[in-house]
Formats: sequence, structure tokens, C-alpha cells
Amino acid sequence: MATVTVSVGGQSHTIGCGPGEEERVTELAEYVDSRAAELTAGAAQPTYNRLLLMTALMIADDLATALDDVDRARESVAAASGASAGTGETEAAATSAAAGIAPARMRRIADRLEAYADRLEQA
Repeated sequence: MATVTVSVGGQSHTIGCGPGEEERVTELAEYVDSRAAELTAGAAQPTYNRLLLMTALMIADDLATALDDVDRARESVAAASGASAGTGETEAAATSAAAGIAPARMRRIADRLEAYADRLEQA
């Protein structure tokens, strides 16, 4: 198992990860740290545990919003698929056309959002 040392809220943490995932873990920790910094800018400093909780809630809200967006996009695709029946458009192509995103990229985004949702449900 590989490890990487990251800093969040001014404290260092050594995190275990799969081989080759070090860069991704570092990027994610930098994102969490930047969101935590938003909470402490110009305000009273919360305890570290409270800071992490508040940051996690902000990120969970971002995820919930993104999942709502995915649901709306799926509904849009379902409506568009019904309207364009017989044109040979696939669901992914209809979604990507509606959003202006390449079908393969749209599938990767949806897969990542669903994986995040699964992790949250298991936590």
C-alpha cells in the first residue's frame, strides 16, 4: 500500500492509498483544504474537528447538488429519448447533446458521481 502525506486545515496526515493513487489523493486533500480555508477566512477559528465536520457538510452539499443535476439530466434524456424515438440516438448521446458534453465524458462523470454517492451511503 502506498502512502501520501497531506495537509488539511494546517495539520498533516499520512493517508494510505492504492499504488498510483498518490497524486489523486493529494489533489483531493488540496480541494478539502481549500474548502476548509473558505470557512476560516476572516472568521473565528473553529476547533479542528468542527472545521472538518463543517467542510464535510459543504462538500456533501456540493455532491447532493451534483446528484440532483444528474437526476435532472436523466429526466431530460428520458424526455428527449421519448421525443426522438426512432432517430437512433442513444441515451448517452442524447444526454451529452443536451449538455454539450462528449458521451464518453458524460458517462465518466455519471459513474464518478454514483461512486461518490455509494461511498456516502456506506459511511
